[in-house]
Amino acid sequence: MSELSDIESVSPVEAIAPKSGPYGSGMTLLWMVIIGFFYLVTQTVALLMYAISTGWDLSEAESVELLSYQGDCVSLVTILSGAVTLPLILLAIKLRRNGPGFASYLSFRAIRWKSLLMWVGILILWIGIMSLSGWVFQVPVPDFMSVAASTARYPALLLLAVGLVAPIIEELYFRGFLYAGWERSWLGPHGTIVLSSLMFALIHVQYGPYLIGTIFFTGMLFGYSRKLTGNLWIPVLLHALMNLVASIQTWIYVQP
Repeated sequence: MSELSDIESVSPVEAIAPKSGPYGSGMTLLWMVIIGFFYLVTQTVALLMYAISTGWDLSEAESVELLSYQGDCVSLVTILSGAVTLPLILLAIKLRRNGPGFASYLSFRAIRWKSLLMWVGILILWIGIMSLSGWVFQVPVPDFMSVAASTARYPALLLLAVGLVAPIIEELYFRGFLYAGWERSWLGPHGTIVLSSLMFALIHVQYGPYLIGTIFFTGMLFGYSRKLTGNLWIPVLLHALMNLVASIQTWIYVQP
């Protein structure tokens, strides 16, 4: 009797409506533009808020650039833009008619620890290669990183922004939402990884050409960890570890 009641409680629409997959490439592109627009607007507003609260002179372009390097400003901009971007990504998924749930859409699954450890090992190897090549080619610590670390009055807040908020938001956006929408398009999974990694690298305009190049290949590593494990938690954790290591290296560098 209870089984019959359960069947009758399902509406005809729910019974026959098939579950849709993620958005197609066109709608994913549209949502990408919308989310990116609000991300940039939020960053600009946060930058102005910090400038006004600190009495920063914004009359010259160099002054604006220096402001964007200040540690507390970086923290504020990163956390506020993340607070806007995350709900927009979740809203986009929610509005997908008969679409998968958030975890299924973004491919959040239980972590297989052997797989995670393997990818952590690959990341450590990649960090070693980057560190060695940076030493060989005498690549200096970027001004953005050294200034942010040395000017932060609240280092813990900066570490939270760089080591947790940024990795979560960027992975949800690039290896989560965009990957889900584009992997079944003409790009395929490999083209999606390349394109999303290129976009991921280009948003880090505060770094020089060499580091933007290494960020591109790091994005490729994150992308393939997402593809081969089918689990977005893996690139999220790798990204957080990568940023943590970079932050520690920078703080050691700026110590007198």
